[in-house]
Amino acid sequence: MPDAPGDNRFWRYWTGMQADLDPRRAGSVAEFVELMQTLKKRSGLTFRQLEERAASNGDVLARSTLADVLRRGTLPRPEVVAAFVRACGVEQDPWLTARNRIAENLLTADLATGRAQPEPESTGTAASAGTTIEEAPYVSAPSPRKGLRSRIRPWIIAVAGVLLLGLGVWQFVPRQADERATGSPPRDETAPTPAAQPPADGIYLIRTAGVPHMCLTEGRDRQGRYPHAIAAQVPCANAIPQTSLKATGNGLFFIRWRHPDGGIGCLTVLHTGPIRDMLEPREDCSDENPSQHFRFEPVADDATPRTGRLRAAGSGLCLGLLDPTGADTAAEAVQEPCDQQIDQRFVLEFIE
Repeated sequence: MPDAPGDNRFWRYWTGMQADLDPRRAGSVAEFVELMQTLKKRSGLTFRQLEERAASNGDVLARSTLADVLRRGTLPRPEVVAAFVRACGVEQDPWLTARNRIAENLLTADLATGRAQPEPESTGTAASAGTTIEEAPYVSAPSPRKGLRSRIRPWIIAVAGVLLLGLGVWQFVPRQADERATGSPPRDETAPTPAAQPPADGIYLIRTAGVPHMCLTEGRDRQGRYPHAIAAQVPCANAIPQTSLKATGNGLFFIRWRHPDGGIGCLTVLHTGPIRDMLEPREDCSDENPSQHFRFEPVADDATPRTGRLRAAGSGLCLGLLDPTGADTAAEAVQEPCDQQIDQRFVLEFIE
């Protein structure tokens, strides 16, 4: 792809390639995002190159934001669309028109069910040359569960909840037997033990109890399956994001990261994809997303203050480390069946 829309045969060829990428044909969020995916593929540009091209246009387009939008299939904010298509060298107006039409259709559907959701706030005029994003977030797309829930009638949710509860009870014993048969770590037989008092809001170091100089902070997937930041055991001296805990009620809390470049993200348990059961920071912190809520359970036989397990509220599983092979191993954090192993114990060191 040429660097600028000059009057030459290469640019005319590139423009011709995009003739079938008409966003006006998109009738749904999935179709719109699919067109964005095709546009990126045809551009031949990497996420980093798109980020750099956006910057040269006076826009801000964090590559982690764009990657998440294209991966998760949720309707992106208008400023993200504008920055992306401009970076690809395509006229932004048809894309913004199509995006806003789809958003209006979703709002109309919400109003019809009495569950209208407001449009995500934009921090600038999408059509302006200086499109900006309020923070360069780890991830900017809204939670797909929230959008789906807004379009389902409350009575359907109630019935589904009863059915899922019955299914969970029915599957509990067989699942335990399967884990033992396959050699998986044994599930803790005891019920979750809520802390008498949740940790106070503030900034913390979350040290791994077995290796106190290692902290739960930003790392990467050692197998290279996932290009973005995830939670891992890393030397505390190298901890980049500022880690804080924020109470959400009922003894639960967010584990929040503030990164100088990535903005604020809440650690979120992933349930699908190549790094299923690992955690990544996401910008869409939500009281309604159980995958972002955790409970601290003190360990009675440990004399160190604030030592215990971190249990994921959504699954009931505990945070541990994936195949740690040494004291200085940057092992990934992962949710797993609760047990008494040392890699599931963390020390919450209050900073301020």
